[in-house]
Amino acid sequence: MRHRIRTHKRGLSNQCGGTLVELMMSIFVMVVAASSILSGFLTADYLTKNATETSLALEDLEDLMERIQSTPFNNLQADFQDGVADGGLANDYAAIVGGYALPGQQITVSYASLTADRIEVVATLSWTQRERARTISLSSVRTSSS
Repeated sequence: MRHRIRTHKRGLSNQCGGTLVELMMSIFVMVVAASSILSGFLTADYLTKNATETSLALEDLEDLMERIQSTPFNNLQADFQDGVADGGLANDYAAIVGGYALPGQQITVSYASLTADRIEVVATLSWTQRERARTISLSSVRTSSS
């Protein structure tokens, strides 16, 4: 018994690949996907650096505020002069916080609501991030009995 193998030619064309339009569309889709992935990586990098620098700034301000809290009430304004950047001659804020790590970092202490027995101390740290000025502040209230 012989078997016959039948071959049919049903509407096959002589084209073996895609057209130029299909190729261009696939390249376009790949470029859009690659640019989206790159944008995601760049955004993640920016957010990571922003969070790291903000964390460093808060650590420095917390160190300074701990020193301010441990300073006797009567010596506050002498040791931490109002509005003097980096402590001036009285105190070196960079030495207090263990050195500055941020670009263009500067700390200023100011006082609000000055009365004989109550002072609000505001420590402000400013630095430069990607050529933009950034500022963060912490405040605390000191009384003559504390």
